[in-house]
Order: sequence, then C-alpha cells, then structure tokens
Amino acid sequence: MIISIADKIFEKYKRQEEYLVNHYPENYFNFCIDIGTRGIKHPWHIHEMAKKSPETLHIGYEPDVPFFHELERETKSLENVRLSKEGYGKGSIKIPDGTCCSVSLSDIVDQYELDIDSNWSIKFDCEGCEYFLLDNEPDIEILKKANHISLEFHSQDAGKNFFISSSNMLPNNFNVAEEWIQTVFSETHTIFLTTNKKRGLRTYVLLSEKIMSEKDELFLKDLLP
Repeated sequence: MIISIADKIFEKYKRQEEYLVNHYPENYFNFCIDIGTRGIKHPWHIHEMAKKSPETLHIGYEPDVPFFHELERETKSLENVRLSKEGYGKGSIKIPDGTCCSVSLSDIVDQYELDIDSNWSIKFDCEGCEYFLLDNEPDIEILKKANHISLEFHSQDAGKNFFISSSNMLPNNFNVAEEWIQTVFSETHTIFLTTNKKRGLRTYVLLSEKIMSEKDELFLKDLLP
C-alpha cells in the first residue's frame, strides 16, 4: 500500500518537500547517499545537509558538469562530503555536455566501504536513470537495508530534460514504478507518496521499521498516519 502524505507536507511546511531527509536530528545517519545532487538553494541540498550533520558522511553524484562545479565550490571546505561526476546506471549515460560514466549502488558501497547494516539514507532524483533499479537485484538488496529512501520517478510527461539518451524508455505512467515499489519493499518499509503535483514526476519516501518505531520522537509525528 502507498499512503499519500503530500497534502500534510504542504500543510506543515507551506511548500512541497519531496525527500524529507533534511528534517532528521543532527548526525542522525551514519551516511547519506545523494544520487542526483544538483542544487544549492534548499536545506536538503548536500552542502546544507553536511553542515547540519558534520559527523555524517555525505556522498553525492551529479553528472551535469556546471552543477557539479557549483557543488564543488559550495562543499570545498566540508570534510564530510564526497562528490562524483558519475551518473547512476549501466554504461555510458547521455548528459547535456556529452556523456558520462555510471556507477551502481553496489559500486558506491564497495568504493567507500559502507556498512549497509548501519543507519543510513539514500535519495534518487536522477532524471529517469532510477529505472535501472528495477532489474538490478544486487542494488535492490542493498537498498532494502536503507532506513530512509527518497525515490523520484519520472514519466514521459515530465519533458525532455533527461540525462538518459532516449525519452521513450520512460513509461507513460507510474503503474510499473508503483507495482515495483510495493512488490519489493512492502515487507521492509512503509511507503509514502510525498508529491504528485508536478507533471510527470512522483516522489516516494520509504521508511524502515526503525524509523517508523521512532516516528513520534521525530518530525514525522504530524505527517504520518
């Protein structure tokens, strides 16, 4: 089951907030992975998250070159940030300035020697490349270990500003994504829809049993049923 809390989020914060990961207490997570890191304006962007939680390792992936350089400037003094110009997926990915290499979640875990049994979060906002997750069993098994998952899915209605080379790999609706989320995560996470207001975009936040057991002590008390 997918529970919509989009209206409650807007009621509480007076704006759309898709990911919710920035509202946890300082240093709550051991590490946070941000796939699709672009942006420097909001508290959920990596430099703000890293400043709020200096003991948390923040790992960001942003293949769009101008945005990557912007992030480099903002995070250069932050020792708990690691940035990469790679995208998420398999093989070469088309980006506005050409192509980039890609990584899997398994690659990230191996590179940074991450303890996936610890308390961690991950965000996917990678312009269509999230669909590489659907048949990637090793990454799925790792993802099930995350306590907070923010996952934005795109459809063809979202437009043409995607890093992937062909928009026709994006489905016309979100039926496949929602069926996959419920099939894969229904036993490990509670699934919430956090935004459905933007054309062609839907964001889901998946919370583990640990987070749900602590919801009354966290910011989630007023948002969740």
